[in-house]
Amino acid sequence: MFSKILKIINSALIFVFFVYLADNLYGTITYQPLINLNIIIFPFLKSYFLSGIFGAIVEVTSKENIVFNKESIFRNANHYWILLLLFSICPFAIYFISFITIGIFEIMPFNIAYAMFSLIIYYLLSNLMIRDKYLKPLNISNRKFKLSSRNTVVIAFLYLLNIFCENIIINSYISSPMLLNIMRFCSIYLQLIMFSYFTALILDHYPEIAAHNESQKELFLVNPINGGIISGFAFKFSGLPPASVFAIFKAITPKHYKIREFNRLYWRKRYFRKNKLVAITCFTSNAFEAYAIAKGFKDAGSKVVMGGPHISCLPDEALEYCDSVVIGDCESVWPDIIQDYENDSLKQKYFKPISEEDHHKVNAALLDLSPQDIAGYLETTRGCKFQCDFCSVPYLSNAAIYKRPIADVIALLNKAKTQYKHLGFIDTNLFNNPQYAKELFAEMKKLNITWRMQCTIDIAKDDEALRLAKESGCTSMLFGYEIIAGSKEKEKKGKYSMADKYVEFTKKIQKLGIKVKAQFIFGFENDTLRNIFDIWKFSLAIMPEYSSTSLLTPLPGSKFYNKVSSENRITNLNWRRYSLSYMVFKHNNLKSSTVTRLFPLVYSFINLTASSGGLIISFLTLFSVTIITISIKLYFILLNIK
Repeated sequence: MFSKILKIINSALIFVFFVYLADNLYGTITYQPLINLNIIIFPFLKSYFLSGIFGAIVEVTSKENIVFNKESIFRNANHYWILLLLFSICPFAIYFISFITIGIFEIMPFNIAYAMFSLIIYYLLSNLMIRDKYLKPLNISNRKFKLSSRNTVVIAFLYLLNIFCENIIINSYISSPMLLNIMRFCSIYLQLIMFSYFTALILDHYPEIAAHNESQKELFLVNPINGGIISGFAFKFSGLPPASVFAIFKAITPKHYKIREFNRLYWRKRYFRKNKLVAITCFTSNAFEAYAIAKGFKDAGSKVVMGGPHISCLPDEALEYCDSVVIGDCESVWPDIIQDYENDSLKQKYFKPISEEDHHKVNAALLDLSPQDIAGYLETTRGCKFQCDFCSVPYLSNAAIYKRPIADVIALLNKAKTQYKHLGFIDTNLFNNPQYAKELFAEMKKLNITWRMQCTIDIAKDDEALRLAKESGCTSMLFGYEIIAGSKEKEKKGKYSMADKYVEFTKKIQKLGIKVKAQFIFGFENDTLRNIFDIWKFSLAIMPEYSSTSLLTPLPGSKFYNKVSSENRITNLNWRRYSLSYMVFKHNNLKSSTVTRLFPLVYSFINLTASSGGLIISFLTLFSVTIITISIKLYFILLNIK
């Protein structure tokens, strides 16, 4: 049991850290003149944060939830903070009595008083939360709580250890600030363990709670992490809606399914479950992570369906790890998958061209989703009018372009804007159909929102389209320049034929007050190291808000992948290396190992010196380093003076 509790607490460490920061702030101002005000504010702050985490711990321990998230914590905090605050009155009363009887008794520090009462506080709180969440709704009667000798020893040990930490905190404020901070964190960690232990012991008396929570039909939606833990926090603090790769699944899955989302989370073994339906979306660069998760669920006894760009291109590879694969779009086959799963007759491969009727059903179902889900999945068109060799979109879309009815797009925007005033479209190229785009922009003028999009730079040829985009609230456009004016890739025509006018088109867009974000690709067949300098000069000339440079990568499904594969020039089939930052094929003019080692420097140099946003970051970084350096020097100078 104890190891299970530690795994649960450790998966919430980031939230524990925030409580530690709040507690650290309290400890800092306790020794300031505002102590009387502080003892009033502190119970409110600590009660709010801890009650949210405590409520989330109950849900995870009871198997109602699997992962910690801020939505669950804030929901529980808003519901239970007053309860924990009332329990905190007991140690507060002890503190107040010791304060008014000064001269008879020594004043007891508040945190010691709180620690002394923590045992009964956490037992009562856990009991009441479980009663409120499960016993009443499930009509389960209360049962006598019994503690074994072993559990009594464990709880007593945790209790005494917590009081010991609080005593060290009191006595180490001046003598050892580092020890003080360590003990503060340990104290909070111990409090959470103590509460979790009580929760687990109480829930053991009610096995029907876990049975009820696991008896529901559940769909696990998994988008594996890509590029390390840091990518899991990509949109956490941006203020923008997270990209909802699961929106369509959530819209068209029957309502009696409970949906659990795992969007770019660091994966833990305790997430695996048996007898569940698991849908995993997979890109090439996170294929190994996706396969490992698929195998884990399959070994646990669940049914696993995989889809996404990589799976659509290499379905037989994926079938080594899962039960079924979806080739192409999921909208047309998902109802069949649900039916086959419930009949225990899943097929290995699912493929059906998407029809207008399928699109109509999805559009209607999307409106039932939350504003957050809609805002993260605003798509007007699917596919691209250009057929670039390096891109897999033409293969995935069968070279077709789908347009969502403008009335449906406006309806989705109206719902999304109730929560977000700045929105973004996920279209590969929103300017696939100029007439459609202009009609959409004209309707969007009535919505009073700002928005961003990705499209091709030929939009600059159409003055009306640019004007309507600006008037409708467009603030930024992302362009895949890929090549520059001097590149031999222009011979391939298509999008590349506009390369000579890239600077002119970009300046025209920027003149309207629309910010430009740029994407470049290095490593085309005729590129040499000199092309890095050419990309940098071009980026300086257009000065985008941000730029991103990628290495040419033969992604499965692209014409370029088929070409280098047939020529036996692929040098690395480790899919983790297909993140657009490694050279994984034999190049005519470039040495793969040299380019791979240089690329992080090239990426950072171009972005930080040849984009407006990068220059600001560079300046702020340089300024911060300078201030820190000066502060350290002044500190040592003052030490020498003393």
